Amino acid sequence: MLFWLVTACVLPASLMAIALVVYNFQRGHAQVLSDSLGTARAMTAVVDRDVASAQAALFALSTSPFLSTNDLAAFYGQAKEALRDQAVANIVLIDAAGREKINTLKPFGAPLPTKGIPQPLLDIFATGQPAITDLFQGPVTGAPVVAVAVPVRRNGEVIYILGAGILPERLAVILERERLPSDWIGTIFDSAGVIVARTRDAARYVGHQSGADIVQRVAQAPEGSFERNTLEGIPVTAVYSRSAVSKWTVVIGIPRGLLSNALSRSLWSILAGTALLLAASLVLAAMISGRIASSVRK
Repeated sequence: MLFWLVTACVLPASLMAIALVVYNFQRGHAQVLSDSLGTARAMTAVVDRDVASAQAALFALSTSPFLSTNDLAAFYGQAKEALRDQAVANIVLIDAAGREKINTLKPFGAPLPTKGIPQPLLDIFATGQPAITDLFQGPVTGAPVVAVAVPVRRNGEVIYILGAGILPERLAVILERERLPSDWIGTIFDSAGVIVARTRDAARYVGHQSGADIVQRVAQAPEGSFERNTLEGIPVTAVYSRSAVSKWTVVIGIPRGLLSNALSRSLWSILAGTALLLAASLVLAAMISGRIASSVRK
């Protein structure tokens, strides 16, 4: 009888504490996801600004009088000079046959690749619109790179494509600036779900196709969160934001264990506290009831 009386006094307070912990956890979890989505959105905006900056520089360079006169040697020097002010790896000029005419990675006049230009760049001759590629292997270096490009016009006709390569390392800087917690993983995927930049093991995973689920998700909504496993097999809650400009997606992976461990620790603390309180209350009640019974017998 004594046990049930003490339990009836202690248990409601413990259940209320558990309910409050679960409620606060759910609110905190939602806040973490909301804040992380804001971070992913900010990263996407920075990527877009980098792309826009490179395109603006290319548009300015495309008006060079050296292109109008086909003085490619002089234009090569101008392009090399422009590299100093831009966070791009190289500048390349492509003719209507898809051949590189200049590439700042090579001395002017050196032999250049005759193939390997991504189709989105070649499509500029038909569309007349700027383009951004997914990750591909640069035909000169063989290293992974993305490219932005603009048309070069003469009398309204597109006569060249002027492009710039952006290395994954440059995009990784954007991820690193946000200083994500060390257990979190930030990733930039291109429109095909290929990893372009990553905060962890980038050298190992850049170029890997691992975002099929990301592609499916962004087809449904440009922003959101869902559960997935990383390439390391870590279960995470993935928060993502897709760029309307580049069609790339920034994903922040938050290990699910980090989110659930705090709740588990709080619940175990409450259960342990409840057990100790219940035991102490029973001992105290037994002592008091014993004294009362002794007094009555006297």
